[in-house]
Amino acid sequence: MRILRHARVNAIPVSSRRSLEHLEPADLVRAARTLVESVFVDEFGHSRWLAIRLSPGEAEMAAALRAGSRIDRSTDRPPQLLEFHTDLVAREDLKEMEEPVPPSKRTEPDVDALVEVIGGGCHFRALRKRRDAAGALGERVSIGRALNQDIVLRHPRVSKFHGFFQVTRSGEWSVADARSKNGTLVNGVRLAPRKPRIVVNGDRVAFGSIETLFLEAPMVWRLLRAI
Repeated sequence: MRILRHARVNAIPVSSRRSLEHLEPADLVRAARTLVESVFVDEFGHSRWLAIRLSPGEAEMAAALRAGSRIDRSTDRPPQLLEFHTDLVAREDLKEMEEPVPPSKRTEPDVDALVEVIGGGCHFRALRKRRDAAGALGERVSIGRALNQDIVLRHPRVSKFHGFFQVTRSGEWSVADARSKNGTLVNGVRLAPRKPRIVVNGDRVAFGSIETLFLEAPMVWRLLRAI
């Protein structure tokens, strides 16, 4: 294991720690509060991140997310670039999924505005595939209520298979709705089923009533330092 030297910063004042119990997982929060940004990004910049808002009373969803975060990281892997074929997917659907809609914005996110979204409670998950969850979606990171999804959101307004993230051939990330009952929204705009949209750092992505943020590792560090 690599030993980090001279990588820590001054401790956060006690007065700003009152919200730490509402942020998960603890090791990620601890790293953001103690490591300088460059070291944090080196350690956690292997993928994009999803900040999942946790509201009071959503104990089942929080428990499922905690269980998923305990999966050995060595069994997870970042998704690969979108391939030219996908098994068991109709050709017309595949054509749509290979032509994502461009992002609605590419501006620098407002950290204070993002803090307002997640400050009440949040679980951070890396957008990675589980090796035991391979199937028709190939390299896509699946989101849904069912326990076999890559990221499990145990909430009644989330479909069993609600949507998915993927990396395009150009290296950008996109999200698509999988014909869910309650829809998927990016920055308040509802997506057409199976029509991906490119997402960028700070985009708000809602799966049904569950609000999330699509984040790059430096923004994760800034948010956890700001809360």
